[in-house]
Amino acid sequence: MKSNVSKIMPKCRTCVGKSVIKRNFAHFSLFFMILLIASVGITPTLSYSASLDSPRKQMQNGIESEAVICNPGLTLMIQNDADAVCVTSSTAQKLSASNWGTIQKEFPVDSDQKMALINYRSIDESRQKDGLAIIDLNPHSETFGDVLQDVPIGEGVLMHHPFYNSDKSKLYNTSLMGEKLYRINLHDNKILDVIPLDTGSCVVGEDMIFSKDGERFYLTCMGSNNIMVFDAETDQLIGEIFAGQNENPNAFTKYPHGISADENIDRMIVTQTVSPALDDPQSSVSVIEFSTGKVLSTIELTKSHDIPSAPVEVLFHPDYSVAYVSGMLDGTIWVLEWDENTESFIPTLVDDGTKREHSWPLDLNIGPNGNLFVSFAVPGVVNEYSLKTPQQPELLRTLPAMPGAHHTLFSEDRKYMYVQNNLLDLDGLNSGTISVVDLTSGNQIATINDMLDNGMMIESIDWIYEESLARVALEHSNSMAISWEWSAWGFSKTYTFSDDKIIYSEKPFEGQEKNLSIPMTQETWETLTGSFDFDKFNSLQDRIGCPGCADNAVITIKISDSANSKSISFEPEDNIPEIKTLRESIDDIIKKINVEEKQPGL
Repeated sequence: MKSNVSKIMPKCRTCVGKSVIKRNFAHFSLFFMILLIASVGITPTLSYSASLDSPRKQMQNGIESEAVICNPGLTLMIQNDADAVCVTSSTAQKLSASNWGTIQKEFPVDSDQKMALINYRSIDESRQKDGLAIIDLNPHSETFGDVLQDVPIGEGVLMHHPFYNSDKSKLYNTSLMGEKLYRINLHDNKILDVIPLDTGSCVVGEDMIFSKDGERFYLTCMGSNNIMVFDAETDQLIGEIFAGQNENPNAFTKYPHGISADENIDRMIVTQTVSPALDDPQSSVSVIEFSTGKVLSTIELTKSHDIPSAPVEVLFHPDYSVAYVSGMLDGTIWVLEWDENTESFIPTLVDDGTKREHSWPLDLNIGPNGNLFVSFAVPGVVNEYSLKTPQQPELLRTLPAMPGAHHTLFSEDRKYMYVQNNLLDLDGLNSGTISVVDLTSGNQIATINDMLDNGMMIESIDWIYEESLARVALEHSNSMAISWEWSAWGFSKTYTFSDDKIIYSEKPFEGQEKNLSIPMTQETWETLTGSFDFDKFNSLQDRIGCPGCADNAVITIKISDSANSKSISFEPEDNIPEIKTLRESIDDIIKKINVEEKQPGL
């Protein structure tokens, strides 16, 4: 698979020709390959499945037989020779009765999906657009690893990373191309709308942070050397942080990527990484006064002047004025400790991963146990550091992942860590998988590869939070939404109506999901909302008759407002007087829309 990193260089105010980009990229690629070959050797061979590892493989990875995890619906048995096997419940009973082994634990099917949002780039000619998708990350769910919703955004937009605001009431997504920043509205566990935002002169949207008071947010723009400032309530661009290197070689912004702030000391740190053409890796971070946006200084972070460090991410400790920085190209982890007397940061090199053949450190994440987790793309691991002394992280253990180990997530119950394995689709760092690691044993229990089969290379990953679903859901729909779904034989189509739009979603048994966005007129909306009595609708049973029992089609109507949500399911032939007028109104709208003649809007 060839690298597509050169695609991220757009036309900009510091424009260079395509030939220059290709030449610069070739120079950097040579440097990149020298580092990569030394630590990887060859591109990994991938399998294509989404399932838990077999009991034997789990034990080979170091998991005790009693701690083996079985697929949903199976029972864990320990043989008399101490090996673990996963069998059906009936088989377990028979084997136990014959003294073949002992029943350890049942793994019932968990219907609770743990949904995450992924950004993906297209790597297949059959899939033209990059986009967003929702997947299930619950290892005990029957839909584990499945793509539950696919929302293509556009060709070559390179969706990059999702970010929630402080209280998780809003969700944004940066992109390396396209509009650089999008607002995502969620409802009923689905992406309802994707809205591009005006980012001014921003080129290559990267990372975001939000002020504690909820009034502002910041976007780093690696291709235009600036940080954009937005009004968090209106999503409007209100300012820009920029300082040229020629004007002040000791305090400037250049190729900004990672960003973090400590408002207690009124400081923001932004990493200086590498140009979008990958021809000018840096070795410094910018220190900015948070309240004013004034660039105060730059701090050099390099263990050797022979190799640039390319600082890529920065993260402040939540309770101390200490920041952690990952040096992407020289394998280093740095601590920047605040000195109150000089009002400046003291940099200290606290770990050099290359001594353990770990390189390309990327994501920094403080886990649920308060430890620091750092992904190393080569060889594909996550290092866990104790922060008992925040200024001196201590390496505790190395957790497995795959080449390209990048963003990390943790399950709410603290049992699992999920690692997204891909860095910009670079050869040798593009496993394209999600590794599931049991945090108790420290071993990998599953690998999700399904997206590769569907032509999707995962760029990043984050949870879908209930808080966001509850509050963002109906913000633009007058606090009410009405959905109508028809489903049969693995095929479904859904219309979601609000006061300003109609979202149509079609999910075939096989193939790509389709999404359309169609304007809703005020007259049509008033007719629809006037066609039912909400109290009567709420009084109906959730299932009327036996929908789907005779292998017939099922219709589900759901009505939600800011306080209530109610859905009912029935078969098309059922006569339900309480919703007769509502069904007629919906049928009327569907006939007028004629989605077959519409063009995709999402």
